[in-house]
Amino acid sequence: MSKNKINKEYIRENLNPKNINDMIGFDFLFPKNSIVDKMISKNQIISTLFFGPPGCGKSLSIRMILKKLNLDYFEFNSTTDNKNDLVSILEKSNKTNKLIVVIEEMHRLNKDKQDLLLYYLEEELIYLFATTTENPFFVVNPAIRSRLHLYEMKKIDESLLINLVYDYLKTKGYQFSLKIVEEIVYKSNCDFRQIFLYINILLSLYDDNNEDEILEGLFNFSNSNIDRNGSNFYNLLSAFHKSIRGSDPHASIYYLAKLLQTNNLLPIFRRLYAIAYEDIGIANPKIGANVHAAIVAAQTIGMPEARIPLASITIELALSPKSNSCISAIDDAMNLIKNHDYDPPSHICDNHYKNAKNLNVVGYKYPHNYINNWVEQQYLPNKIKSYNFYKHNKYSLYENKLNEYWNKIKNRGN
Repeated sequence: MSKNKINKEYIRENLNPKNINDMIGFDFLFPKNSIVDKMISKNQIISTLFFGPPGCGKSLSIRMILKKLNLDYFEFNSTTDNKNDLVSILEKSNKTNKLIVVIEEMHRLNKDKQDLLLYYLEEELIYLFATTTENPFFVVNPAIRSRLHLYEMKKIDESLLINLVYDYLKTKGYQFSLKIVEEIVYKSNCDFRQIFLYINILLSLYDDNNEDEILEGLFNFSNSNIDRNGSNFYNLLSAFHKSIRGSDPHASIYYLAKLLQTNNLLPIFRRLYAIAYEDIGIANPKIGANVHAAIVAAQTIGMPEARIPLASITIELALSPKSNSCISAIDDAMNLIKNHDYDPPSHICDNHYKNAKNLNVVGYKYPHNYINNWVEQQYLPNKIKSYNFYKHNKYSLYENKLNEYWNKIKNRGN
């Protein structure tokens, strides 16, 4: 690699996309007939709020769209700029001079600034392009939000992004091995800012190193032999799941530690959710909420601290009472429906229309009108009216309590 290519300024300029079609994942981010595709093809803009996780390309997309359409704009950063800066921009606008205003981090605008912005949107004095990493329904004034098109931007899937980044670097004249590109994407968690940071570091400081030295130096590469797409990875996930199902907290934590070496949390999250409802279910009704809370915490704080809530919920799952009665019930019902599909009895069909009685939709008994909010009544179709899909787990204390409760109520007249 020539000295010219390791100059930091040259690298930065060379790596940056020159236009919107040059952006990594352009077709994924802005598919045909999306609002962005239409704005470009029709050469016409509408006020839009781009929302999505950090590093998914929101700000760059806005700049590239406006560059493509050859439009000038004013920028306002909600974090660093003050109200006077916003006033100064907005006062330049009028009916014959409709400005384009770009606002970064819209969720950081306080009520004062949002109210000010609202007037100019109501009077159609500006076009607004804005970004936020937060849910716009929670952080943006509803009156402002109703005047913006909401465009959600998602992170590109890892496997797709690896190939896109690899090809992109080749078009810019940089030949990296696929293994290095994979690590860049993995370690960056598909965040474009992190991806380009790693690439800049690699080109500036590691241009004369071999692959192993780069992996060890740039990424603190682990000695783990876990291939995230290989059978050993799925074997670990299986061992993790079965250890929790088997109520062994020691083995569960061991396999969690091995899985965390991949720095790939999503498969772990999915497996934890599955375990909560497949292997524990209503033996511990709070477990689903606890798993969700632990996953949200792990996502919020990121690695390496994410290991703490994940370890906590893993041990709780392993030590929790187990029951597979729920998954057995739904699988039994779905298997029956594959061969026989029966309609519900008429008395529990919808009766919220004028001629319901003429169609024999009568006879429904409203349980809340009866003692203990229950009354004897048929709910299953006639052909399977006595079929028991749910079979309570007699070793589950909670299910036993529920079973005793309903047996007492339903047998009270006997």
